[in-house]
Amino acid sequence: MSSKRKATLLLSFLTILPVAGFIHPAFIVSASAQDSCSTSTSSSTFNGTPISTGDYIWFNAGLQYVDPLFPPGYPTSTLTILFTNQLITITPKTGSPITLHPPPAEVIYQPGAVGSSATTFTVGMWVTTVSWDDYWSGSGGEVIAFLSGLSYSIPSSVQLAQSVVQWTGTFGGTLSPVYSPEWIVDVSWEYGAAVYSALSTSYNLLGVKAINAPTNVYPNTDSSGTPENYKSFLIAGAQGDGGSNYGGSPGIISTPCFTILPGTSGVPEFPSVGSLGVLLIAAVTFPLLIVLKKWKFSATTVR
Repeated sequence: MSSKRKATLLLSFLTILPVAGFIHPAFIVSASAQDSCSTSTSSSTFNGTPISTGDYIWFNAGLQYVDPLFPPGYPTSTLTILFTNQLITITPKTGSPITLHPPPAEVIYQPGAVGSSATTFTVGMWVTTVSWDDYWSGSGGEVIAFLSGLSYSIPSSVQLAQSVVQWTGTFGGTLSPVYSPEWIVDVSWEYGAAVYSALSTSYNLLGVKAINAPTNVYPNTDSSGTPENYKSFLIAGAQGDGGSNYGGSPGIISTPCFTILPGTSGVPEFPSVGSLGVLLIAAVTFPLLIVLKKWKFSATTVR
C-alpha cells in the first residue's frame, strides 16, 4: 500500500472517530460525579426553648432537585444524588461544641407512579426513592424529598437553647443511562431540627416520610422527613414550636452543584472522546490535510 493510501485511510479514521463518539450516546450507559461546588453547608440557630436531658432532637434535611429541569433521558432515566461526609456541629452558648455524624444518604429519582416514593434505612444508609410522577405532582416540580436524618439523645448537663448549628456534607451523583457527554446538576437543600420526648434510634422504626406530598404509605401533606410513627411525641424546642411542625422550621437554604461525567460499560465501540480528544485529533488531522494537498498538487503538475 502506498504511503498516500495509508495517510488517506488514517485521515478517514480520525474523521470518523469524533463523530462516532458524539452521535452514538447509546455506547455511554452510566456516569459518575465529579466535585464542583459540591461541598455545602446549611446553618441555623435554635430557639430559646430549653431542651431537657433525655429528650431527642430529630435533625432532618430536605432536598429539591433544581436543574436541568428535564435531565437527559427523562422520564426513563434514573438520577441518583449522593450526600456523604456529613457533619453536624452544634455550638452552644456555653460549653464546648458537639459534633455529630449523620449516616450517608442517597435520593433516587426514577420512573414510577404517583404515590410510590418511599424512604428506608438500608445497610447504614438513608435511601429515598422519588418517582418522576411524584416529582411533578408539585407545582413546577417543587416536591422536597427527605435527604438525611439523625436522632440525637440529649445528654445531661448540656444546654442547647439558642445554639448555632451547621450541617455540612458533600454532594455527588450518577445518571443511568447517560445521553450527553457531561452536565451540571443543581440542587437546593436545607435542614430542620425538632424536639421529641421519645424517638427511636433504629431508623426504620421512625416511619420517615419521603416527600412533602401524599404517598401510598403516608397519604397526608406532612413535610418530608416527618417521623410518622412518633408524631405524638413532638414538643417545642430546637427549630420547632410543637404543633404540626414535625421537622422544625428550616434553616438557610444552600445551593450546591456537581458535574456528572460520562462513563462506559462493557466494551464500547467508540467511546466519547471529549473536548481534549477533539483537540488532539485536530492537531494530527490538519498536518495530514496539508500533506495530502501537497501530494495532490504534485500529481497534477506531473500529469
